[in-house]
Amino acid sequence: MSLFTDEQPQIPEQARVSILERVVPSLSFGLASLSGIVGSIMTIRVFIVLREAESAGMDSIAEALSLINYAMLGLLGLSLAIGFGGTIFIIVRMFSDRPKSSPPGFLYLIAGIPNLISPILVAFAWSVVVDVVLGRNADDPTATGAWISQILIIAVVAGVVSLIILPIFSFVPFSARRGKKISSVVALAIVVIGIAAIVITLIGLADVLMSDPSVTYDPSR
Repeated sequence: MSLFTDEQPQIPEQARVSILERVVPSLSFGLASLSGIVGSIMTIRVFIVLREAESAGMDSIAEALSLINYAMLGLLGLSLAIGFGGTIFIIVRMFSDRPKSSPPGFLYLIAGIPNLISPILVAFAWSVVVDVVLGRNADDPTATGAWISQILIIAVVAGVVSLIILPIFSFVPFSARRGKKISSVVALAIVVIGIAAIVITLIGLADVLMSDPSVTYDPSR
């Protein structure tokens, strides 16, 4: 058999990664991180106001959580919608002729998961607050408040750092293997599910607090 007729091993063809498949998910990730920054700052301000008021009760806490939820859920809802749309966009591109490739799945995780840290910390901080005001936490409230404040500061820092790093994934050009990448869809879906979990957690915390008989605050007013 001639050397020229031997079948050579196929080397995966490389192509420039689509900027749309990076920018759209990055917008979703960035909004999630921004929600954590906004929620952290608002919560810290609430703590300062409540500490100065001295007579703040359950209704004040419920009102504060309700306002922060409106802000965070608005940003997270938009983040979730864009992330879901980005996932559908990648699935459609998988089955179409395209000159560019999709980002590897692990890059979506590297770019997306750090942007979930800030809103996760805010949700955790509010879970502790709800436990304290409902009498489920036996720790010293002053010490707990100081600890929560530290968590919120970390949430702000984590959110800002994640936003600063995100453009590297979004705009720095690089190449990757052509063809269908199921890992890209799975990885992006994992991040989107994480955003949805934060949304559900925040809504659940508000429901738990509002369901307490001692809370008379009506968010619809």
